[in-house]
Amino acid sequence: IGAAGAVVTVSDFAVQFLRDRFPDHNDKIVRVYNGIELDRFRPTDFSADPPVVISIGRLIEKKGLADLIESCALLRRRDISFGCEIIGEGPLESALRGQIAAAGLTTTVTLAGPLPQEEVIARLARSTIFVLPCVTEAGGGMDNLPTVIMEAMAAALPVLSTPVSGVPEMVVAGETGLLVPEHQPVGLADALARLLENRELARSLGEKGRARAAELFAIEKSGRALREVFQRLGAI
Repeated sequence: IGAAGAVVTVSDFAVQFLRDRFPDHNDKIVRVYNGIELDRFRPTDFSADPPVVISIGRLIEKKGLADLIESCALLRRRDISFGCEIIGEGPLESALRGQIAAAGLTTTVTLAGPLPQEEVIARLARSTIFVLPCVTEAGGGMDNLPTVIMEAMAAALPVLSTPVSGVPEMVVAGETGLLVPEHQPVGLADALARLLENRELARSLGEKGRARAAELFAIEKSGRALREVFQRLGAI
């Protein structure tokens, strides 16, 4: 850091993390959010029947997917109709498949594997709720600012996640989505049930989420912010 003209990170959470550890270089550390191409994402029309809960990410501990599967089992016991699709690959695939089978969810929860970006965008547009219940790993690792949450917001999906790291910078609880504490599958199931049973709430959260994505995460805005960093350094 001492040799750098500037240090760019993608969340206010990460800015504070770095400033706490490198207090002599606070003025060098700046935040520029990841940018997404909003025009690539078509807003969902909430027409899926039964409704579709979608999650996207590596099949690793910090994504909290075991909690999502447990919450799906709780919802099935309440006789709530829905389907859940998890897109991604990773080292926990076998364990998650075993959890799905043991819970009797093989016709409800699908591990779709990795998909091309265009197909991911298409499936977001056919979904009802986006869920990514991020957790802090046993070793302390965690997501910083999952870009897939921005993409779900761009698709006008209500986002259900946890208040871990930079997630609250994207998801405003009660306005663009819902946040529940990490490792709380019962709370996650309750929040999912609330959205599955109140389509108007889901639609309202999703619309406000898309507006927030346009305000904060449009690639043009991120590009301008990064350009300003280089201009201050005299690099352009």
